[in-house]
Amino acid sequence: MISENKKISLTILTATAAILIAGTASAQPGPMVTFRFDDGLIGQYNYARPVLNKYNFPATTYIFTDPPQAGDWLEYMNWNQIEELHNIYGWEIGGHTKSHPYLTTLSDNALINELSDSKTILESHGFTVKSFASPFGNYDNRTLSFIAKFYESHTSTGPYDFNTFPFNDYGISVQEVRNSTSVATVKNWIDEAVTNKKWLVILFHEIVNLNPTEYEYSKNDFESIVDYVKAKNIPVTTITEALKISNPNLVLNSSFESTTSGWADNWLRTNSLYLNIDINNNGSLPYPKNSLKLIGSATKSNAYTEDFININPSKEYLLKAYFNCQNFTSGGIDVFIDEYDSAGKWLSWKWQTGIWSNYVGTKAITYVPSQNAAKILVWIESASGSNSTCYVDNVILGESLSNVLIISTSLTRSE
Repeated sequence: MISENKKISLTILTATAAILIAGTASAQPGPMVTFRFDDGLIGQYNYARPVLNKYNFPATTYIFTDPPQAGDWLEYMNWNQIEELHNIYGWEIGGHTKSHPYLTTLSDNALINELSDSKTILESHGFTVKSFASPFGNYDNRTLSFIAKFYESHTSTGPYDFNTFPFNDYGISVQEVRNSTSVATVKNWIDEAVTNKKWLVILFHEIVNLNPTEYEYSKNDFESIVDYVKAKNIPVTTITEALKISNPNLVLNSSFESTTSGWADNWLRTNSLYLNIDINNNGSLPYPKNSLKLIGSATKSNAYTEDFININPSKEYLLKAYFNCQNFTSGGIDVFIDEYDSAGKWLSWKWQTGIWSNYVGTKAITYVPSQNAAKILVWIESASGSNSTCYVDNVILGESLSNVLIISTSLTRSE
């Protein structure tokens, strides 16, 4: 929580959005479309594949593995067809459990089995599996915290919305298409994505030739939508490519995996009673084992990067971290940036983002340096008076790929 002695001033900065090259995109602002399919139904191969292939468009399909493993579920794709989608047509293959259960009804062990066994099966067929979709759109903070141990992203059947950069990897919004969804409605979504420079994920289940039922969509209407995306010249990407961060991470030991005497190398802390390194797999990929554990108390506690991070004040940066906060009653976890000039003189203290309730997922913001900033420190703070236990992992700071419309929140610190 922001303390009363920190004065917030908001500066709205506008700049030109990115130019996306060759119909691809990654972790950046600007319009994008993803065609998403669930369950691995046969119409995705028979009808969606040739339509998308007209323009070499990829898609992401989420496979639950019981049907292809059984080999005799005729309404579902078999392994040869799934492998062809990936190897020849460039589709991403995502995880969707083994048996398509309601995740929130499962015990911890059963949940782990559904998440890990299905991923192992998919990987045995040569797929690099990074993204996951919850069956029936059923999830909560507990299940998200387990998903993050096995997958780099999560999407559901909602919320029905667009994704605004910077993205929450474990809370990707969609617009769902059913048989009653008109082509005009989907075209309006595409227009809005282009106009407002949003990422649109369009969720389909099955594509059929004629007479679609509720969760099916006709091949001809699907083709009209694909043709419209091509006509609008909007980049088409998979889920994982849209979230990919191309620029190097400037934060050393960003996942707290390297430790000495029980504390993270390249990080400092203001106390050792309420700040420690948890080794019980409460973090997120790529290294979920270790994470920064913050225990709320009457005392304000801070962990911060030990060495200066060199920055360029003329560039924008993506600041991002994973939070696993499921035991939250009051207070807050805040992320700040301390700015210094080239001589190491302190300039400002900028609040970036934070958590004030139970939350599992990533928080991200575009950080805009002050005019004379040349060096920074990244701080993670448990506010005084907090009653919470929170795990933080995978702290990322890298150059943003383009300019965006942003809101920069600057604070003046008086100590």
